[in-house]
Formats: sequence, C-alpha cells, structure tokens
Amino acid sequence: MRIVPRSLTIAFFLSLGLVAQAEEVQPYPACTQGPSDPVASGARAAFEAGQASFNENDYPRAILYWEDAFRRDCTATGLLLNLARVYELNGQKKQAVVALETFLQREPNTGEKAQINRRIDALKKPLEAEPIPTASAAPTTSAPPP
Repeated sequence: MRIVPRSLTIAFFLSLGLVAQAEEVQPYPACTQGPSDPVASGARAAFEAGQASFNENDYPRAILYWEDAFRRDCTATGLLLNLARVYELNGQKKQAVVALETFLQREPNTGEKAQINRRIDALKKPLEAEPIPTASAAPTTSAPPP
C-alpha cells in the first residue's frame, strides 16, 4: 500500500476547493490588453468546461475553469457575472461581491447596474452579521490515540 503524505493530500483537495477553509478574497488584476487568437481559444475552451461543470453542480471545478477563462481573456467581463453566481452558490459570498463590483467598475454603463447593486447589497447583508474571528481563539487539536 502506498502512503501519500498528508500535506500532499490536503494540497490536492485545496486545489479542488473541497476542503472548508476561511474565505480568502482575491481581487481581479487590471485588464491591460486583449487576448491573442490562441489565448482567446483557450479562454473559450475553459469557459465551456466551466459551463459543463456548472451544469453538473460541480461549483468548485466551474470556478477553476471560469477563473482560468477570465485570466486568459479579461475583456470577457460577462464572465464576472458567471463567477459571481457560482461563488454565491459555493458559499463564497465575499468573492461573489468582488466579482460583481469588478464587473461594475469595468462596465460602468451597463443597463443592469441597479440590479447588480441590489445583488451586492443582498450578498453583503448577511456578511455584516457574521461574527469577526478573534486572534485569541486557540486552535483545537486532538491527541493521537494511545
């Protein structure tokens, strides 16, 4: 039987988004240029893979694919709306807010502005009620069996 180090196992599941952890919010970098044709093709393929994962309710995998698609083609701002929805469904409301706010920054003249602002407010409301973690809380550890 082959034994896999625990750190590798945890890293694998973290990469898939399958291990619960504190929500880490990542801003989207500035979009300074459009994609070349090969990069745009890769973005389309990643989008389609993400769409298939989303349709199968595999939200962590959809996030991976759609984030990759947006990284490849940051001019596809509509992807931010998809990302906001999948983050919300995956319980990552803070990142959903970041995606929606980034969309509004990049598409200030959108006709959906009022609707998106209401959605941002609805996502932020429960976040304001969440308790703030304290640094004094000691992590719980369990002793190995004797």
